[in-house]
Amino acid sequence: MDNIKIPYLPELETCCGCLSLREGAKMFGVISLLGSIYMCLEIFATIIMISVNPDYVAEGAGILLFAILVHSVHIGTSASLLFGVYKERNKPMFGWLVTAVMVALLEAFVVPSIYIRVLIFHKLIEVNYKLVLVTIIMLIDDIYGWLVVYSYYRTLARPRQDYVLKIDSPMDAEGETL
Repeated sequence: MDNIKIPYLPELETCCGCLSLREGAKMFGVISLLGSIYMCLEIFATIIMISVNPDYVAEGAGILLFAILVHSVHIGTSASLLFGVYKERNKPMFGWLVTAVMVALLEAFVVPSIYIRVLIFHKLIEVNYKLVLVTIIMLIDDIYGWLVVYSYYRTLARPRQDYVLKIDSPMDAEGETL
């Protein structure tokens, strides 16, 4: 778990061309923490909205509860990511790398399809592709953020080349006391 290398996956040198990977990992950690808190509140409000009308309950309240669970776990792993970034340790970041993939898949495929089905089926909105565009933009942001954090994770996992171990000992090279 310390040094997971995924073959054929690019490792970035900077975030957005102007920030260090550490600063980029902090930025995406805060974004994912706040985004997951927002999504939990938004999905909870949607569940309340659809539970008012009994016809809506069958449209995916169970999957939306699962989405709240995933985002709740992602809140914890986002806090763990920020802890790992500030302490410069890679182990606390691993959980975020796993849950970020789950959240990206959930946001890209499951939640938008449920929203679109519920809203269009019950004639609450007309067919429009703004939600699809927002979903694509969020997915691109999720992928880039994951690459930044993964690259920083790999940077922390590598042994440092500039580190020199110096032992101060009263013994010389043959083990005899000076």
